[in-house]
Amino acid sequence: MLADGLQGTHLYALYDGYGLNVQNLYAAGFAAGALTAPFLGALVDKFGRRNSALVYCFLEMIINALEQYNFLPGIIVSRLIGGITTNLLFTVFESWLITEHRNRGFPNSKLEILLRDTVVSSNLSAIGSGFLAHILASIFGRTGPFKGTVVVTGIALLLIATQWGENYGRVKEEETVWGILSEATRVILSDSKIFRLGLIQALTEGALQTFVFLWAPFLMQQSSFSSKMTSVVLGLDNEGFPAYGLIFGSFMFFGALGSLTEPVARKLVARLTSPSSNSSVVTFQRSPDQFQLMDDDPTRHSQ
Repeated sequence: MLADGLQGTHLYALYDGYGLNVQNLYAAGFAAGALTAPFLGALVDKFGRRNSALVYCFLEMIINALEQYNFLPGIIVSRLIGGITTNLLFTVFESWLITEHRNRGFPNSKLEILLRDTVVSSNLSAIGSGFLAHILASIFGRTGPFKGTVVVTGIALLLIATQWGENYGRVKEEETVWGILSEATRVILSDSKIFRLGLIQALTEGALQTFVFLWAPFLMQQSSFSSKMTSVVLGLDNEGFPAYGLIFGSFMFFGALGSLTEPVARKLVARLTSPSSNSSVVTFQRSPDQFQLMDDDPTRHSQ
């Protein structure tokens, strides 16, 4: 998550500085992710989560090396691969963690605590990535965060290669990727709750990605306008551009606050909407059965 945050802070600014059509590049990455998402989970289950994590790290190092050069074919390739690696990021690591937790015989009651701690640590890494990106951009320019991403991802690759054991999804030897995909489609269509949950997640991710795309150009426009109106503008770097790293770190800080306050807010809303019943609280709590579903279908993030 540290590496992902590093490259995310200055991606729009980098493409804009190259004079490229940023909208089309972003759209190409999203399209590549959408086309590969239905097949990726099944491939990861058969290929192995550790092997898939190594592939992710290797591809990310290539992507961020290509991003540092104003060479359009290389940037297009990096965006197409980036759409695939985004799916891997939100598929491989959590599914490996859940399966490894069970393989080692740890109690399911500890799994929710473990996942909560991973969310908190991811948020802390994202906050740190913003400040680190700001420092690297001050030293090396807009390509600085991408240089840092290559180094951080390389460290992650070495740790995974030396410290992780392999685990696989529950896939029969004779099953094909197409067969797994067909079975997943059947399950979704047979249970409207799963379909509605997927639709909610897709709409939520769509809104989030819209914000991810728009925040940088909006700040560019506002900083240009504000600098003409006053000589002192907060949130700008030494060159008069938005301090993307610090601003991104601030976003992640409030995201971490949201993660910490979510359980309290969830219980409060459930109590207000259903004062005579605790069923609303139970509905939103993760149970061992829900974690079993996550383990069997690790594509839940690959929308």
